[in-house]
Amino acid sequence: MADKPTLQKAEACFEAGDFAGARTILKTLLADDPNQAELLNALGAVEAQAGNLEAAVAWLERSFKLDPTDRDAGLNLAAVLRELGRPGAVLDVLDSLATVHSDDPDLIAMRDVCARETDVSSNVSHLAARPKMALLCIRGMENFIGDIAEHFGQYYECRQVVSLNQRDFAEAAAWADIVWIEWANQLAIDLTKHPTLLDGKTVVCRLHSYEAYAGFVPQIDWSKIDTLIVVAAHIREHVMAQVPDIMKKVNEITVIPSGIDLDRFPFRKRSAGPHVAYLGSINYKKGPMLLFHAFHALTSAHPEFRLSIGGDIQDARYHYYFEQLSHETGIADRIHFDGHIADVPGWLEDKDLIVCSSVLESQYLAIMEAMACGIKPAIHNFVGASGIYPREYLWNTIPEFVGMATNQEYKSLEYREFIQNNYEMKKQLEALSTLVERRLGIGR
Repeated sequence: MADKPTLQKAEACFEAGDFAGARTILKTLLADDPNQAELLNALGAVEAQAGNLEAAVAWLERSFKLDPTDRDAGLNLAAVLRELGRPGAVLDVLDSLATVHSDDPDLIAMRDVCARETDVSSNVSHLAARPKMALLCIRGMENFIGDIAEHFGQYYECRQVVSLNQRDFAEAAAWADIVWIEWANQLAIDLTKHPTLLDGKTVVCRLHSYEAYAGFVPQIDWSKIDTLIVVAAHIREHVMAQVPDIMKKVNEITVIPSGIDLDRFPFRKRSAGPHVAYLGSINYKKGPMLLFHAFHALTSAHPEFRLSIGGDIQDARYHYYFEQLSHETGIADRIHFDGHIADVPGWLEDKDLIVCSSVLESQYLAIMEAMACGIKPAIHNFVGASGIYPREYLWNTIPEFVGMATNQEYKSLEYREFIQNNYEMKKQLEALSTLVERRLGIGR
């Protein structure tokens, strides 16, 4: 029997530099009670030492919210926020701690330093030669913002703000000439509802897909947005249906898909094989029941096939469903859950087919990443799929999926070239640059 995980064992892993081991133990302990401030603080410290600062802030904020007087959690959170260059958020944490620990010398010293940093930040000269761009994103949703910030940093003075703190967003927006709002969600609502914050600025908002179906779109004051970027045409149509007069409010609505960095996904010529991959979170949008029954039909006729699932299970119901049905149907040994995948190209290396079972997507980037590696796609004909992918990559019914999976025809180079010709990151970033320059009336 395996040893029971304990906080002491997690601390031992941490001291030994085994951050992955410490993380696994702490998450196991938190599964029983997710509101244990001490464990959340410890997990934040692990992520900070591992260099995952955004993840560290997320865990430490949860810990500090549970106990705003906890000196250790507060100072840990403040230290990580300071390293991320967010003195305003640091001051909020330290001010909260000061109500209880007013004589703490470490707290006082850190607060003095951050106060000076905030003063310097607020007095930055407005005479900079390059336009100033603030790229704003709610923490936990920063999947796409990094590449965009790196690209625009070549041409503009950029600040990338990934936070849960409204003060951070307001400070950056006030500083900027160009405000880029990543995702048309609550952040876009809050910023556009402010009476003056966005006045005189070029404001770009990028909408992916979930926002169009979550009730955010009608709440945004679109008159404060210069340009709305939508990543797929079918998503744009749904947005326009919700706000019929949106074209009278914004200057421009344009479709620019998200891109794939081909340098990150090495190509290898492959051939048909029995290893099926599913890459993405498990939730209702991804059609997990369809995924199970499609694979069951495949393996019933061709028992050599196996399915690897990479991604977090976001609804425990699906965990129990897969567990029960896989045992009832006798295929439990052919389905393997790998959890969150940090190294996507490495995980895809031994896979032969990438499957999608979704009901609606904007693009489904995981499919595109696999295709960039030369892996054959089998894509459920989700709403909008036919406007993104060639028809021969799509399936409507389970028998069609089985036929695609067992068809020995395999065109690795074609899959790669489809991504290169239509969704290469460099081309998408250049399109974004052209759009911003047009709005500013400048060129490089």
